[in-house]
Amino acid sequence: MSSSNTPASASGSGAGTAIAAPLPPQSDPSPSGVSVVGILGHDAIRVGHDLLASIPDDLCRSLPSKRNGKFVIVTDETVAALWLQNVVAAFARAGLTVESGAVLVFVLPPGEVAKTRESKSELEDLLIAKRCDRSTCLIALGGGVVGDLVGYTAASFMRGVPVVQLPTTLLAMVDSSIGGKTGLDTPLGKNPLGAFHQPHRIYLNLRFLESLPDRQLSNGMAEVIKTAAFCDAQFFQWLESNVEHVFARSPAALKHVVLECAAVKARVVTEDEKEITGMRSLLNFGHTIGHAVEALCQPEMLHGEAVSIGMIKEAEIARSLGLLSQANLARLSDCLDAYELPTQYPAARLPLERVMAAMAFDKKNQGGTKSVVLLSGIGSVVTLPNPQNKRIGASQVTDDTIRRVLSSYVQVVPGAVQAPVAPPPSSSATAAATAAAAAATTTTTAATPLVAESVVQVPGSKSISNRVLLLAALGTGTCRIRGLLHSDDTRVMLQALKSLGVHSEFENEGTVLAVRGAEGLLTAPQDDIYLGNAGTAARFLTSVAALVCSAAPTGGTSTARSHVVLTGKPRMKERPNGPLISALVANGASIECLEKPGCLPIRVACAPSAGSGTLRGGDVELAANISSQYVSSLLISAPYTQQPVRLRLVGGEVVSQLYIDMTLALMKDFGVPVAAPVAGSGADPVYQIPTAKYANPPEYAVEGDASSATYPLAIAAVTGKKVTVANVGKLSLQGDAQFCHLLARMGCTVEQTDMTTTVTGPSGIAPRLRALGTVDMGDMTDAFMTLAAVCAIADGVTSIRNIANQRVKECNRILVMLQELTKMGIHVVELEDGLEIHGRPASELHGATIVCHDDHRIAMSFAVLGCVVPNVIISERACVEKTYPEFWDDLTLHLGVGVQAPLSTPESRTPTVDANRQSLAELPIVMVGMRGAGKSTLGAAVAALDSRQFIDLDELIVSTALGGVSILDHVAAHGWESFRRAETQTLRGLLVPFLDGSGATTTTTTATTTTLSSGTSHSKPLLIACGGGVVETEAARQLLAQFGRVVLLHRHTDDVVAYLLSDKTRPTWNEHPSDIYARRLPLYRACSQYEFVISRGDSNWTRIARELHEFVRFISQTDSAAAGSSQLLYPSTQPSWPAAGRLTSLDLIRPNGWLHPTEEIRTPTGFLSLTFADLTEPALTNAFRPIVAQIQLDRARQAQGVLRQDALSRLILPSRDPGSLTGTDILSAICEQGVHAIELRVDLLDCWRDATAVAEQVACLRRITPLGLPIIYTVRSVQHGGKFDGKEADWLRLTLLGIRLGCAYVDVETTWSASARETVLKALSAANTRVIGSYHVPVGWGQVESIESSTPDAAVHLLRRAAPGLSGRVPVHHSAWNALRGRFEEARLGDRAHIVKVIARAGTVEDNYALAQLAASIQACERDVKAKPIPTLTLCMGDAGSLSRATSTMMTPFTHPLLPFKAAPGQLSLPSLHQLRNQIGLLPQQQFVLLGSPIQRSMSPTLHNAAFDAVGLPHRYSLCETSSADVAVQILLGGATLQQEPLEFAGAPVHGASVTIPLKQDLVPHMHSLSKAAEVIGAINTVSCLPAPVGHSAPKWLHGDNTDWLGILHCLARATQWPVSEHLLTKPARSAHGEQPISSSASRTALVLGAGGTARAAMYALAAFGMSTVYVHNRTAANAEQLAADFSWAYKVEVVQDLARDLVQRGVVVNVVLATVPTSAGVTIPDALLEQSTPATPPVVVLDVAYIPPSTALLEQAARHNCTIIRGIDMLIEQGFAQFELWHALPAPRSYIRSVVLDAFERMCEKSSSS
Repeated sequence: MSSSNTPASASGSGAGTAIAAPLPPQSDPSPSGVSVVGILGHDAIRVGHDLLASIPDDLCRSLPSKRNGKFVIVTDETVAALWLQNVVAAFARAGLTVESGAVLVFVLPPGEVAKTRESKSELEDLLIAKRCDRSTCLIALGGGVVGDLVGYTAASFMRGVPVVQLPTTLLAMVDSSIGGKTGLDTPLGKNPLGAFHQPHRIYLNLRFLESLPDRQLSNGMAEVIKTAAFCDAQFFQWLESNVEHVFARSPAALKHVVLECAAVKARVVTEDEKEITGMRSLLNFGHTIGHAVEALCQPEMLHGEAVSIGMIKEAEIARSLGLLSQANLARLSDCLDAYELPTQYPAARLPLERVMAAMAFDKKNQGGTKSVVLLSGIGSVVTLPNPQNKRIGASQVTDDTIRRVLSSYVQVVPGAVQAPVAPPPSSSATAAATAAAAAATTTTTAATPLVAESVVQVPGSKSISNRVLLLAALGTGTCRIRGLLHSDDTRVMLQALKSLGVHSEFENEGTVLAVRGAEGLLTAPQDDIYLGNAGTAARFLTSVAALVCSAAPTGGTSTARSHVVLTGKPRMKERPNGPLISALVANGASIECLEKPGCLPIRVACAPSAGSGTLRGGDVELAANISSQYVSSLLISAPYTQQPVRLRLVGGEVVSQLYIDMTLALMKDFGVPVAAPVAGSGADPVYQIPTAKYANPPEYAVEGDASSATYPLAIAAVTGKKVTVANVGKLSLQGDAQFCHLLARMGCTVEQTDMTTTVTGPSGIAPRLRALGTVDMGDMTDAFMTLAAVCAIADGVTSIRNIANQRVKECNRILVMLQELTKMGIHVVELEDGLEIHGRPASELHGATIVCHDDHRIAMSFAVLGCVVPNVIISERACVEKTYPEFWDDLTLHLGVGVQAPLSTPESRTPTVDANRQSLAELPIVMVGMRGAGKSTLGAAVAALDSRQFIDLDELIVSTALGGVSILDHVAAHGWESFRRAETQTLRGLLVPFLDGSGATTTTTTATTTTLSSGTSHSKPLLIACGGGVVETEAARQLLAQFGRVVLLHRHTDDVVAYLLSDKTRPTWNEHPSDIYARRLPLYRACSQYEFVISRGDSNWTRIARELHEFVRFISQTDSAAAGSSQLLYPSTQPSWPAAGRLTSLDLIRPNGWLHPTEEIRTPTGFLSLTFADLTEPALTNAFRPIVAQIQLDRARQAQGVLRQDALSRLILPSRDPGSLTGTDILSAICEQGVHAIELRVDLLDCWRDATAVAEQVACLRRITPLGLPIIYTVRSVQHGGKFDGKEADWLRLTLLGIRLGCAYVDVETTWSASARETVLKALSAANTRVIGSYHVPVGWGQVESIESSTPDAAVHLLRRAAPGLSGRVPVHHSAWNALRGRFEEARLGDRAHIVKVIARAGTVEDNYALAQLAASIQACERDVKAKPIPTLTLCMGDAGSLSRATSTMMTPFTHPLLPFKAAPGQLSLPSLHQLRNQIGLLPQQQFVLLGSPIQRSMSPTLHNAAFDAVGLPHRYSLCETSSADVAVQILLGGATLQQEPLEFAGAPVHGASVTIPLKQDLVPHMHSLSKAAEVIGAINTVSCLPAPVGHSAPKWLHGDNTDWLGILHCLARATQWPVSEHLLTKPARSAHGEQPISSSASRTALVLGAGGTARAAMYALAAFGMSTVYVHNRTAANAEQLAADFSWAYKVEVVQDLARDLVQRGVVVNVVLATVPTSAGVTIPDALLEQSTPATPPVVVLDVAYIPPSTALLEQAARHNCTIIRGIDMLIEQGFAQFELWHALPAPRSYIRSVVLDAFERMCEKSSSS
């Protein structure tokens, strides 16, 4: 331990405190010897390399009273296979054997799942069964789980027996085995149960670590690093220098690690055994946040990995409070990274509120504060003042402080100027700690006062740091670098240089880096060099890689590779490196671009021998008009080429010359001067670089980063305060140091010394900065974003020019600044090489959520604006770590700027959309695709169906940007480039107002009209169809990609090409359309998030438009599509709205997809699992051919009387000729039979390897299945019982495709890697697709393999269950089910799954009950501790598991007899499911009746009984004729006997009734409740008999509804193709002037004949179409007048007495005629009303609700005029569908019902005619 650390002061607020040195270890400290460490006055800890042989004798000596007792060895299966035999053999050699009963063995399942009360009970039962007493000693052989469980058992058994810890993992050796803490997990939390029970002995046997996997070694090293970080700087430095020795498992290194940690923990426990003084809380460094991370990321993340992340975040908290330097935090991060531990906080997986909630449950925390160990340096801590007056220990830090550090978003809070509140950098640490205590124990306020005068020391220059590191690495001698930037960029450079063989280490507490030069002798690394997003490192190392040799520099055989691979983040792979690569290749380097030409990743071949390199030198030409980094890269490496270099810069004007000058100056400092090129004459500049070696200066001080300095100086400018940057002055080498002079021109006061820069902003009443006019930023391009932020509030217009290269940085900075500034209300124009900014007063701007694109300079620039503009929220808070890690801390500590975690962030939805201001339904949808794909045709149709405003982008461009000139003429005159610029600008004008801003224009669908920056206005959401070439420009592609609501309309290539070749209205193609499509398709996909596929040859545009409409509604979460993906979870108990012209009973909208804790799913739901290999029409017809042949044979035999029942045809369409049925017909009928959703098993498709073919299959499925039926997209792997045997990359590609295709659900198996699952979940966060987290148990219960077979000694009995006499191979029932509990947690996918699906394989019927009980207990626990429990599906496969399918209430998968095969063993058909549910009492028989008179000829019994028969429901529908409302009520309530009740249904209660004349209005007063439709209509035709609520006197609750209007609506929607809108059915509030009708944009008229109950239903249905006028004609005028008055809110209603006079003579045209009068009336209307007004207008639609006889006088009249006829029987069937779905929450088998009813109806009519 470090001797420099002083004891803590009494107050605990010293500069940094450390615990006293540990008790020195005794005995032999050598690697092979045994060392003893004392704890609590006993020599209990033994450390040695091989202790097993001595353990039995040592225990017998130290426990003489236990000599005749039993030793119980408890381990887990993994450890048992490795070490159990060795341990048992050691006891046997001491005379203690298993056979004699002296040794017992208990084996647990591996992992955290064993650390439960159930496992403890099993162990205790075993001890009792084996008659163990207080002489028994328990031995914990394993990791922390085993140690905790055994320790707690020892503490409670016989009120305490001795326990021995024999840890087998490094983590357990250095942490959990020492100290006596024990514990168990419960479903409610980690370690809530436990006790302090000190081990008698702790044997730290280092040989165990030999078999430890590297990841587990790293896992343990997290606790080792933790120990050194909080108390031992010297040990920490040892760890930094001995990474290789630890991973090589050097005995000396391992012993040193374990001994140091054991000594520290022993000392801590000795001083504070029961956590009273606070010292023991120091051991929790990193654990407060780490435990929360671990809890939310299990099982993928190990304990040590979570603690590693926790240490970094808790260190960041200390840094944010001014306690810890960035240098020390960087050392901690580098050390953790060196031991292969994660340091990046996985924010995407950890919603902030869930992390805070997880920490709140931690027993260390209380109230609004959390217990955090705060480092003040490496090896020392600070304890803030606390109420308990603890001298040392963890500090209580406010939730606000923690939230600020953990949040992915940061909000900058403007404030007023005040005196400084934080000490300047030179203040004492004591003062800093005091200030930090105040900050950490108070809650952040809404506004933070600004500091009037501030001094800031910015980090070291990134540009200089990277150059100096590289120069020192290539040079000779050791260079000690001070002031180095500690950031992501320099960390990447350091790691890369280390992998190339360069040695470096930190000194002086991380403030100095000593680099030992490699003299240009670099060796190839074993692994690829990952550069993240570090562009400077990527370009510099590209040249350096050509200097690397493949042979060891000092002789011998090298194991290094013969090449170097440089790679990075996706954005890094897009940044151009082509000119540099070309120059290097021309000079002898061998470089291969592995993905995209001219970009990373690249493979660079190494030189064959040391010191030669592959670069020849001599003349080199390099294009320097894109990036100066190309030039600097070659300059730095040039001295090590084979010959002197003459570097000629070509390509025009050199960009960022000042950075080149910086490189030259630094090369001179390192001993290689390069003369500047001669200026003048306009010739290309030439640099001559000699061959040499850099001579490292002994010390080098890096000046502050001038780019980083621009941000505090800009804050001074915009706030009017005074800010001094203490380490950037006029002697700076950096061009950005001149930024202050621009601020002076804007009205600021600037003072600059050699080393400092001070800026004072303008003050006074409403001061304004002056605009700059035109400013050339070519020499300080990195500062242009800071300037843009300042100019945004300046008075006037500023044009920032010469920054074109900023388009290829971390992002397209020019485009991003334009978009983000626009969101705040600033007018910005994009220039060819910059931006034009029209400044506005800060008071006129509004906040926005800024999307940073992982660009540090974007984040910091908008923080400047946030100082004066409220509500600026910045995403990707951590991106500033790249160059200015302390930025947010400096804002609060030194500038007095408020920084806080925003109260709400758009983390859960599309990143570019602010869900707080705009619902998804209000935002535009953009369609892209080739011309000819149908964008305009389909877009206009969908816009009409979805009440959107359609915009054809090409037409808008012509009318606005081109001034009416056609595209053909404009291109001929100005070229395509001019048109593309106009196209991008127009598109930007449409989309920018909707991008991500809380202050962006709010769109509405009602009265508000929005004016877009394009000059257009709209009052409805937009649907925009882009031209086919919109993706030809990068700016347009980036805009579309950022918008996030772009649909690719993908029509088959052959169909598109055929159209394009025939279209002569556009300019001639320069290449063949098929080549253009092939080139553009990847571009379309890159900038779109969804893809809608139109099958080859499909031209049914009406149907396609409706499918696309459903698709658009799904991705917009509008209407029933909002429930589309949740309807499996929440079947409705009453219908509310039809989906696109047909009723869905699954319309209960739950946008978040969670099951509310107080709700239960009452009606089972299910999905059909398809098993076809191909869903195209020919393949389906071929698949069904044997079935069709069998049906034909059965029907022939039935006609001959041989076969009584045509069984197969009953499964599809009984009235159809089977020979006329296509495969699509059959599958479509199957998919209607009670199917809530359809599962597409992608793994069963023949084409799953071809993404385009899979997309085609989804399109086929959409065409076949009922409109809007949710698709469950599943790629089931072989290990989960499926057929997918591809690689993980293939699974990921296919699963992402399912999201892209807009499938309602995707199934995500837990067996795929965490990174793959995370990729899917990230994609799902920006989509409406929901995720099913699934786990399928691969083997059956009772088949868990015994470890006995893996151990040679057959005498080792693995006692697994607590029962007398059980030994050897015993089934693990309880433990196996307990292990399955962990699978539920895995399937939750970090609580981001919408549904958890766990499928086991039943060996016995009892397994069904066991799984159900386990699932129920888990759900019960979730309801107690989680705000949003996740619905869970549990099933058992196999025949023995059928019961679980019957008891499942949600999403039960089922099959169909006509499918090729079952998707899973034991899967049942839906009728079989219902039959089984009936047999076990879950689905009792129910009665349904028809009430009214006369009803003897009603088709309702046929309809409903056919439905029951098709789906296997055990119900019956019968007639009950009565005209008395009182009698009807008695029947409904169960007080009257049914006249025609079937015998088998005697006594069965009535669950529902259909109502017809004369009771439709008479029964209304008797209902306990009415649906919205029934209330408005004033009549019912459907009654649901529901359980009466508590306290209600009636035996049942009668709910009245009306489905007549739905029958009418669906019939009319099909016949007219009119769109329907739910909002038109909302009756507006009455005003003093009466009700006002809802306006309609279309001229639609209807004539309604009649005024009774059915007429009222017709009037209500017509309201959904937005009618302009409805005419009512009835024999009794008073009734017609009343009807008109009741519906005047919906449209204009006019009562007509004489049809000829009031309509014909006035020239009135009607589109629809609805007759609701009895057939006996024989009603007809004037012929003129049935004639088409013009040949182009659609025929008049005539619906007569009377269906007996089938052809009424009105329908015969309509037929003569070629009208579209709707028969009454069709309307009856449609309303019957609605009734069925209302009563059963089950989709009606429509085709089957229609076939049966129409067949029966025709027979009835024939019989009636013949009689």
